[in-house]
Amino acid sequence: MARYDRVILPGGKGEVVLELSTGRLRGKVQKAAKVSTNDPNMPKVRLQLRALIKKSFNISPQDYVRFTIDRGEDWSKEFKISSPRKKEFKIVKVSSPSRAISATYTLLPDKDNPDAGNKYKLKVLISPEAPVGNVRGAIKIYTDIPGASPAMIHLSGRIEGSIHYQPEQLTFTPIINEGAISRTVNFHKAKGEGFRIEEVKTGSDDLKWKIIPVEEGKSYVLVAYWTRDDIKKMHRGVIHVLTDSKEENHLDIPYTVFPGVEKRKF
Repeated sequence: MARYDRVILPGGKGEVVLELSTGRLRGKVQKAAKVSTNDPNMPKVRLQLRALIKKSFNISPQDYVRFTIDRGEDWSKEFKISSPRKKEFKIVKVSSPSRAISATYTLLPDKDNPDAGNKYKLKVLISPEAPVGNVRGAIKIYTDIPGASPAMIHLSGRIEGSIHYQPEQLTFTPIINEGAISRTVNFHKAKGEGFRIEEVKTGSDDLKWKIIPVEEGKSYVLVAYWTRDDIKKMHRGVIHVLTDSKEENHLDIPYTVFPGVEKRKF
């Protein structure tokens, strides 16, 4: 981001202020900005910004976690947090991306090295009542370190229902004059009573489908066909899959259709 004086009087001075957001940056950083003026002797000026961005926090084993769990399953992950910037720092607040995700923290004693500074153990928990679906977001840890952005632990995962299906979404890129293009979704239920797919709703006349039983009551394949190749703009929708399962009678699969492309010639 840049701020600057638009008009500089003859013999006067102007100022250009460059601002760099360092939230996701680490280590040596080099950025540049181009300044255009009406000065015939200096119509173009290139400004360079160099910085060494130091971490405010050390998070181990890493500052992210990926997971796939079944709904109703107890899940937790522990992290350790310290700061090279301020040894005797305090955690003042922790926030989570949803009510189904919580985090607790405790200050760890270090009897062997009392001068090492504060180190916290933070435990992230996902409730067994968390809804089925994708989980994206971050645990934010606020501290008393002046000017420091919150430490963040990024979450990326999925909570599976009793019926597992892959992929979680579909993408179609039609090839012009090549006919319908198809994608498949595999459904599987390993535990509990069997299930049947009773109906599929696409909300678009251009998206056709059929169900292929693999193991009756356990596994099915949904084959979806996009039949139109003259689409000019990206189109998004949802395939609604209705089942007779008491646990999950409605599954939503998002899909995206990109504009048609010409077949490559080699």
